[in-house]
Amino acid sequence: MGVSSNDYQIPQLTNTNTFYEWLTKENTEIIEKLNLLKVYDGLSGSGINLSTSSAGVSTVAVHDTIPHDITFGGDVSIDGTLNYDLGGSISSNFKYRIYGSTAAGYFPGPGGWTTEGAEGFTFGNAIGFGSSAGYSNVYVYKAKCDVEQTADAVGLVSGITTDYIDLTPLGKIQGSSLTNVVTGGITAGCVYYLSGDTDGFMTVDQPTIKNHVSKPMMIGLSADAGFVLHYRGVVLAGSSGSSASANNYLSAVIDLGTSSHDLDNGKVVGYGPEVNFNDDTLLNRSAYNDWFWCSSNDVTAHHAVGVVVNQITDQIIEIAIAGFVPEIITNDVGLLFLGSDGELTTASDGLNSKPIAVVWDSGGTKVGTILNQVSSPDVQSTQYSASVRTQTSGSTGAVGSGGHNLLINGGFDVWQRGVGVSTAYTGTGSVYFADKWTRIDGVTSSAGMTASIQRMGFTAGQTEVEGNPSYYARTQHIIQGSTASDKLYIQNRVENVESFRNQDLVLSFYTRSGVTGSTMGIILTQNHDGSTDSLDTMVTATGGIPIGNLWEKHAFSFRVPELTTTTSGSNFFAIGFDVSHNENVLDFSQVKLEYGYSATPFEPITIHEELEKCSRYYQRSYSIDQETMSETMISDCIPDYNVIDFPISQSRDYYHKFPVEMRDDPTFTIFSPKSGQTGDGFNRTACKDVRLTSGSVGYNSQTRVSPIGLNSFENASNKKGARIVVSNGAVVLDNVSIHYIADADLNGNL
Repeated sequence: MGVSSNDYQIPQLTNTNTFYEWLTKENTEIIEKLNLLKVYDGLSGSGINLSTSSAGVSTVAVHDTIPHDITFGGDVSIDGTLNYDLGGSISSNFKYRIYGSTAAGYFPGPGGWTTEGAEGFTFGNAIGFGSSAGYSNVYVYKAKCDVEQTADAVGLVSGITTDYIDLTPLGKIQGSSLTNVVTGGITAGCVYYLSGDTDGFMTVDQPTIKNHVSKPMMIGLSADAGFVLHYRGVVLAGSSGSSASANNYLSAVIDLGTSSHDLDNGKVVGYGPEVNFNDDTLLNRSAYNDWFWCSSNDVTAHHAVGVVVNQITDQIIEIAIAGFVPEIITNDVGLLFLGSDGELTTASDGLNSKPIAVVWDSGGTKVGTILNQVSSPDVQSTQYSASVRTQTSGSTGAVGSGGHNLLINGGFDVWQRGVGVSTAYTGTGSVYFADKWTRIDGVTSSAGMTASIQRMGFTAGQTEVEGNPSYYARTQHIIQGSTASDKLYIQNRVENVESFRNQDLVLSFYTRSGVTGSTMGIILTQNHDGSTDSLDTMVTATGGIPIGNLWEKHAFSFRVPELTTTTSGSNFFAIGFDVSHNENVLDFSQVKLEYGYSATPFEPITIHEELEKCSRYYQRSYSIDQETMSETMISDCIPDYNVIDFPISQSRDYYHKFPVEMRDDPTFTIFSPKSGQTGDGFNRTACKDVRLTSGSVGYNSQTRVSPIGLNSFENASNKKGARIVVSNGAVVLDNVSIHYIADADLNGNL
């Protein structure tokens, strides 16, 4: 029997078969079937992986990356996530194919997609989807921005035949005919908006007509290419309704009552019948029907309404109050502020920094958006809402964390060192008083100085200072024979000099003086090495801040200088007050430092939160109202509950973990809660200070020994805690109580 196919199965020989039968099987079956077999090596192709095992089994699989186009004839289902990366190449895009019916009534109709006229489409047309009464399908239309209903473009036509169009909603589109649907041609970097003049067209000019829709469609890449965007359209609200403008900004038309005015286009102007221009603190200028140009150097900044954009007649002007303005008279671009001369400027200086507009260049014309944000408040505190007076800043109730304040203890709530707490501190030299607050004594005059720092309390229910603070700081420094080189600063220190480098900050605070007409300055310090290497920068203008005898809130914005020196050690940033040449009483309260250009109300914070922040730098076992080294006993032999108390073990030591990890390894000092003696503790089992226990007997008839002249305690500490060793004055199972101070503050140049 011969072999007819590869499927033929050769029967086995048995022991009864003859040699001839074996020969026949060999020739007619085995050899013949072998001749029918063919073996091929398998090779992987583009997008296909092929592997062959030693058993002759081949495995075929689709590769992770398919490098060429693929057309699916049927539906495609994806069970997992479809990841589409437009960032890999700017030439990539995302494209849909849309088929239309040739049946009557199914747009685009019998003529197909390329019909000339209203129904026809061309490469680059902006298109949208809609529905028509009486038909169940959606139709496709050329988008146009003149009404909301036709402005919902979803993309651009990127391919077209009689039967279908390709739609690109996102990605690159390129072709020489693209310029046919872009008014004015394509320029790299320009944004092109949906046109309001021609169906399906785009234009570089942003729509400005009321009720039109501003819909960005494409950004230019080259003369024949763009990148399709997909932004939400915005209906233009229009102007205030005056005949002066049809642009998308809110405006006001003002009759100044005279043609002899200086409120030119580009001036920031305000309105204020109560503003007294006879006051010599205002710049030399006039008001016209109570309208005037504003300045960052005086109170008129708070009256700013907008920017002059149009001179309708000699005495009637138009002011843009908010929104997009197609032409602003200025030489600058970017975020612009009110200047001291009433012009827009990039500098955020003056007593009242006020952002006014964001401006950019468009073909040589300055265009922009009016912001007109609130200026930094330099006004009486009574103008602030009583809603900020929610709770005492040092109270124990539940209030907000005051997270916006970049300063610790800006409300002067915590005074752990006791300096100036019960009585005025009259010492000289540089010193911490309230936590994080220092006086820097840079007096060089040999005649000396009379100094005073004291914690003062507010009367309950007062409304002059926001946030219901508990305390304020009162200072007075009289330098005998004062010279120009003398300096005296009240400052708050923030660790890490790089914290605010090249940042825009605003400092706000309340202050008053014992004498009206006093002045002081604001000074920031960038200390690079924790000791004497520092850069002092005066924030306020020459002449300083005028201070009255009533509480007033002031605010100043400034930019911190960039660092130019390598930092080392326990470096820090400091902000505070230059009182070098003010000999009057000065009071300070509610000091707040924050990012930005405008001050916000002082946010109350609980005393527990503030104390925890302070404890990173300086912490004690005493309660916040107990003075260091004071007696803190319930009875003669029982300390109060704030002490650190531990039994004496065989090792005679005790490990104390700080409740707040400290900034650095601290200086650790202990005190007796009985006598306040430095370096000593209280043996409450013996009812005596440890140093006084010699000769007394403790557990198991052990005699206590505390030799005169020898330390009873040995201490070691790091930023996490301390090890306290009782080397004398106690025996095993005695209980010892101590108080401690751990100081890891920024003390380098004090």
